[in-house]
Amino acid sequence: MEKHSSSMRRPPSNCPNNKQSKTNSISSSIKGKTCPICLSLISGHRPAVITACFHAYCLRCLLRWSNYKRNCPLCNSHFDSYLSPSSPSSSSFHNHRLLPLSLRRSPDPPRPQRRHAAVVQRLLRRRRDEIHAVNRQSRPVPRRRSFGLVDSAPSEVVTERILQWRASIYKHGISAVPFSGRNLQKLNMSVSRESILHRIEPWIQRELQAILEDPDPTIIVHVATSLYLSSIEKKTEALSTSSADHKDAFLAPLRPFLHELTDAFWHELRCFAESCFTVDTYDEVVEYNKRK
Repeated sequence: MEKHSSSMRRPPSNCPNNKQSKTNSISSSIKGKTCPICLSLISGHRPAVITACFHAYCLRCLLRWSNYKRNCPLCNSHFDSYLSPSSPSSSSFHNHRLLPLSLRRSPDPPRPQRRHAAVVQRLLRRRRDEIHAVNRQSRPVPRRRSFGLVDSAPSEVVTERILQWRASIYKHGISAVPFSGRNLQKLNMSVSRESILHRIEPWIQRELQAILEDPDPTIIVHVATSLYLSSIEKKTEALSTSSADHKDAFLAPLRPFLHELTDAFWHELRCFAESCFTVDTYDEVVEYNKRK
């Protein structure tokens, strides 16, 4: 009697179905997703997918992280290899094995390198805390919208949908409802400027593209980010407690660009920046009411 029936044999790892399944897993890990480390769209950079858990990152971010740790920043799975295109223009992913960490890490890394590692770890702790907090809540934050999960739309389609949605918020006179409790974080300058900029710059860039229909509002992005950092440094982020004249004077640098939408933009920026969510999660859970 045969020990194993041919019908019970597992298919070889290189069969077409397995390859297609792997390709689909890689694609779903990247499409429309942001890098948990730098918060930018992965599809806009050379991607890297951890083989152990299929969480995706920008290649540059993952390689920097792997110099310090070999655990996935999101799920803590150990990894020693990743999948990435052999070149920026290639669509074919190949497995890349990392050197043992003991051979990569110097015994005493230079001070700037240690500071960078600390910033990255703070960002990743915040990302993990966000995921765990949402999972732990007895009353989870409801997901109110989805821009590409249902129909697996291409990243450029998802981007356009989100821009249209953001523009409609200003057109229809609605405003975000600020989060409270465990979904709120208070920013101050004990958090590094670099980590704050990493968080708010992509959101500001996208918001201004939606409002102004300008694909490159770089100058205004700089004005808005500088104002927000200044609001934290001067302890004026709670502008609702300030006089109307003070608020007008503070936001004056933005008014030549945003005109009557300046106050609405500032409100939207504060609601996002003071929440504990990433851009993608915030888009799905933020609630809107008619602007007062």
